[in-house]
Amino acid sequence: MVDMFVLVGFSLLLGARVLSTKAPPPAPPSWPVAFSVKFQEEARNGTATTSRNDGAWYYDWSQISARFDHLNNQNNWICQGRGLNVTAPHGDCQVLFSQDADMFVIYPGQKQCCRACGPAEGCTVPVPNWLAESKFIGNETINGTGCMGWEKAGTHGQTTADRWYQTAKGKPCQYWESVTSDNVTYVHTLTFNQTTFHIGQPDASVFAVPDYCDRYSKCPNPWPH
Repeated sequence: MVDMFVLVGFSLLLGARVLSTKAPPPAPPSWPVAFSVKFQEEARNGTATTSRNDGAWYYDWSQISARFDHLNNQNNWICQGRGLNVTAPHGDCQVLFSQDADMFVIYPGQKQCCRACGPAEGCTVPVPNWLAESKFIGNETINGTGCMGWEKAGTHGQTTADRWYQTAKGKPCQYWESVTSDNVTYVHTLTFNQTTFHIGQPDASVFAVPDYCDRYSKCPNPWPH
């Protein structure tokens, strides 16, 4: 009996030692206060790719400003769903959070613009630590680069999810989001071109509302719609 007790006790201690040396998952990262980066955007409906286009991301939390460029051939639901009377709905589109925190949808090539929403409607610039409550989902290779990923529930609870992947040195790899509706999962990804990643404030002109944009003109289909 003594020998058995000693054996069991040693096993428990060994197990405790193994558990105590297991490394905790990496803590959720925070974005730099200001940065810019280019990306390739892709949308999938189930397993079918519905669109693919280039784009760019500009972010400056110190100015509470951001701009997301969805370039030619885009099928972005924010751009296309606001009801602007444009001749080329798949043309270059900018989603701009100006310094007053309103969000505008802009088609610069067609000089069309409208105010989609603001803080009162739930439209705000993402905070740098928006991943604070996310969970680590492991490592993944994206475009040949080893990346770490975190996931959190999206704005509609369990039907949506947001993921962020970046390298151990903090370079962004990919933003991934999904929405499940009627048993179909729609996936939208921005895969970043790491050679274009720049930490620092973008030029102030990036966040300027164009002269042809009436800051008080609401979109025909304002958010949420």
